[in-house]
Amino acid sequence: MKYLVFLGNPGKEYAPTRHNAGFMIGEALAVKLGVSWEKRKNFLVARGADCWLVKPQTFMNLSGEALKWLPDFRRDELLIVVDDLALPLGKLRFRENGSAGGHNGLKSIAAALGDDNYQRLRFGVGDGAAVRGEKMLGQVLGNFSPLEREQLPSLYDAAADACRDWLNNGIKFCQDRYHSINN
Repeated sequence: MKYLVFLGNPGKEYAPTRHNAGFMIGEALAVKLGVSWEKRKNFLVARGADCWLVKPQTFMNLSGEALKWLPDFRRDELLIVVDDLALPLGKLRFRENGSAGGHNGLKSIAAALGDDNYQRLRFGVGDGAAVRGEKMLGQVLGNFSPLEREQLPSLYDAAADACRDWLNNGIKFCQDRYHSINN
């Protein structure tokens, strides 16, 4: 069984924000797989034949709490899907491990797992410029521009396809495929 954990914040007020890109990619993948969301302890789950799609409902900073409610899994069966303000809009970056890079959701995942050795897909929600402090908080919790909103359905769809490729072919395949076409 494989587990894809899509990070975001619950609630209508957060739905259109950059920080919820993970949730939106999860929604797009659920449609592609023909699965529906159901409520569990502190997360939503959409179960497929060979995978679970998970959306923690604990807010971004506590995302790792949902992991303790999942059945036992191996690290190579887990993919965390997260927004990345340092990457241009729609850019995809698969990583086998690495630091949280200042992302509180990834920090929570690492704390729950005990280290940074987990696979992740970073989805660009910024312009690639380094943003720090108060400006960063305003950016990640800010809404997309009207022009960006027009692009989002196709970008989320492409990211969902990348997640499906991870399910079928693994992380190395995805790194080779998406890093070369998404530079």
